Amino acid sequence: MLSCMNVHLPIPSRIERIATFSIGTLLVILALAAIGTSIASLIAHEHPSSSNASLIISACASFIMFLFWVPKRYLAKTLNSSTMNGETLCTLSCIQFSAALLVGSLIYRVWRAGWWVDSATAIVIGLLFGWEGYKMVRWASNDRFDGGCGCGQEEPKVVPETVQQPSTAPQRCCGGSGCCESSQADSGKVELG
Repeated sequence: MLSCMNVHLPIPSRIERIATFSIGTLLVILALAAIGTSIASLIAHEHPSSSNASLIISACASFIMFLFWVPKRYLAKTLNSSTMNGETLCTLSCIQFSAALLVGSLIYRVWRAGWWVDSATAIVIGLLFGWEGYKMVRWASNDRFDGGCGCGQEEPKVVPETVQQPSTAPQRCCGGSGCCESSQADSGKVELG
């Protein structure tokens, strides 16, 4: 996979490719660790902590990470940086794992039979972030990697009765994070006929 890292790109693009590949790999590792520990917790019937300290820590962690996530998302969109978009996804995963811990602990505090909710939620979140990490690694390994967030991954498609025209809107992060729907929606289509 790293063989395409040798493509003759300007130094900032090479650094962006390596960073994107690394963050994608770390997301996959994070996902595998979350899934593995969650499966082990389900098998061992481990109960989440319902102490006040764990509730306060997970609530504070979710809130503080949200405060980090907002400007990172803005920077990823503004800079059209796949590395910053990856960092945004890592921060989002921290928010979601902390929120899952908080909700799982609250559910267990109220419903003792819900001990499994925390681990099951972590498995689902892990699968989602594993997929995002895989897409980042795939994009960083793509010959058409340009340092952006993946908007150039697919070539324009010719659809019967419509032809896509090149967009005059600035390209933005599109890695499935939803941060560039406006540039995708603004892409010009000319009706034939």
